Amino acid sequence: MFRSAFRQRRLLVPVSGIYEWQAVPGRKAKQPNLLTRTDEEPVVFADLWEWWRSPEGEEIYSATIITTDAGPDMEKIHNRQPVVLERETWERWLDPAVDADEELEGMLRPGPAGVLRHWPVAQGVGNVRNQGQELIETLNSK
Repeated sequence: MFRSAFRQRRLLVPVSGIYEWQAVPGRKAKQPNLLTRTDEEPVVFADLWEWWRSPEGEEIYSATIITTDAGPDMEKIHNRQPVVLERETWERWLDPAVDADEELEGMLRPGPAGVLRHWPVAQGVGNVRNQGQELIETLNSK
């Protein structure tokens, strides 16, 4: 579905941070962690967008965040992670004239150690009704 989008409909999604849940031996509930960039800049994901027509004739737009193997900053938490693009790759990623699969695929790798940092946060992040500063504070600060 996204083969054509990879060639022509790439986008960037900047976020301040992401949550990832980590299995903890001896605990039923996974531990949520907040990941942000160590340089405090936005985390920018490599994404694709696509559109299609439903059987009812409605135009449906969708997007996907591209994932890759976990890099050194994520591997203790999860075995996959979103592809985080560095500022110097953004223009090439977005350029629809760039269709060199090898160049684009070369961007879809985990980053080097030290780009992301993480800390454990409260279980409340698992409920979309919860809002507030406490959802990003480390459990160790309380």
